[in-house]
Amino acid sequence: MTPRRTRKRQRLPTWLTPDEVERLLAHATSSQDRLAMSFMAYLGLRVAETSAIRIEHINLDDGTLLVEDGKNHKDDYLAIPDFFLPELATYLGQRRYGWLFPSPWARTRATHLTTTSLWYAVKRAAAAAGFQRSIHPHTLRHSFGTALVRAGVPLTDIQALMRHDDLASTLIYLRLDTSHLKEAINKLPRPTGQGRLWSVR
Repeated sequence: MTPRRTRKRQRLPTWLTPDEVERLLAHATSSQDRLAMSFMAYLGLRVAETSAIRIEHINLDDGTLLVEDGKNHKDDYLAIPDFFLPELATYLGQRRYGWLFPSPWARTRATHLTTTSLWYAVKRAAAAAGFQRSIHPHTLRHSFGTALVRAGVPLTDIQALMRHDDLASTLIYLRLDTSHLKEAINKLPRPTGQGRLWSVR
């Protein structure tokens, strides 16, 4: 008799509400850290994609970003939210070429921030903001996906924005937002009181 395989527990990812995202960003220790976290929170970028953003891949005129060599070695164009463009333009200043987030330890700016540096940046901001649960860079990507679901964005559009190959990967965000379940359960007919199992005295 073949022993039954134990299924691996499917844990729900950690996510932040929009207010919590703002609170986290407000406690970033530098403008560079804040901007990097904003890319993860408002565009859903992965930490490796964020660290490797090049300035020449940003088009402020049409509000787009080219993500080069992302997951599965894919290139994608992403839309940058309008509210995010002024802060990005201020950070860029007159720079038109090179890494958006150059490493502070590289004299020639030839290398970019490491994913480890961004991981610690998120951890520092989370500690300063007083979060008790574990917050890491991918938490911001999960927060982006959840915010889209809560805003009523169609799943196929969320899939495109998250750049998921499989819609099943996008469906996880439905499990993080219970507002649609609340709406569904409240469609039940209200009890009349005739079928109560107990009486109130």
